[in-house]
Amino acid sequence: MQREAPASTGETSLLTRVSERPAFSYLFSNFPAELRDSKFWVLWRMEDTKDKSGKERKKAKAPKRVSNPKIGADHGDPATWSTFQEAIAALPNLPAFPTYPAVDQRGIGCCIAGGYVGVDLDDAGMKASKS
Repeated sequence: MQREAPASTGETSLLTRVSERPAFSYLFSNFPAELRDSKFWVLWRMEDTKDKSGKERKKAKAPKRVSNPKIGADHGDPATWSTFQEAIAALPNLPAFPTYPAVDQRGIGCCIAGGYVGVDLDDAGMKASKS
């Protein structure tokens, strides 16, 4: 499937350049401006994780600091968050976890704070229920 080239405006923003890359074809402009203007942003990538007892768990989205993706970000610590523009700029350089090399196994995340509430609808309605 071929992508349609965007109309040229003479000036291309960082937001547009990153979202036009086929590997990271998110619609970043759909994020609410009020959130984009806040310092709530981290990177994430899929990683294999272990529980406290050391047993293997299934893959999980591991939050990473934009300033240094080798270090985890903490959803409860604003000192580990960055701006939306910083996260967008850092996303193409976030290395994949070896087990999950596909580009859709990493992205940006918003740490919900400041009176906001979030609802996670990943795979909502995708699993059949057992009756």
